[in-house]
Amino acid sequence: MATNNLAVPAEAFRRQGGFDESFRHAEDREFCVRWRSQGGATAWVPDAVVHHARELDFRSLMRQHLGYGCGAYHLHRSRRTSPRVVPALEPGFYRALAAACRVRRQGVGRVRVGWLVIAAQAANALGFAAGLVRWRGRPPDHRPLLTL
Repeated sequence: MATNNLAVPAEAFRRQGGFDESFRHAEDREFCVRWRSQGGATAWVPDAVVHHARELDFRSLMRQHLGYGCGAYHLHRSRRTSPRVVPALEPGFYRALAAACRVRRQGVGRVRVGWLVIAAQAANALGFAAGLVRWRGRPPDHRPLLTL
């Protein structure tokens, strides 16, 4: 589960060990796995909206999603080596992505948004695959997997 916006009591966050610094990406997802495995609750709050001011061009968006995929592989790999609760896939994730593509965003047409979402998901899958190839049997490092 990606957080995108996380609020937990500071003392509880420290007690859980905070974010695992071996993760360059997906550190929030890994924290949520540990949080939930220790009985912590998570909730999606639609009214808690965060606006990220970061402007991304196509290249930086693809680089970001390559990193997300690589982080996802690191997370799945770490789960195989330790008994942790595996959060279920959110069944509505792709349905929500499709719905988001139907909305015009800051002057960007729906078709363009749709293609950007498809490209970002492809980059994510490529990052996951690159993590698999790179880390097979070796500890992770955080050098760039692929360069754009």
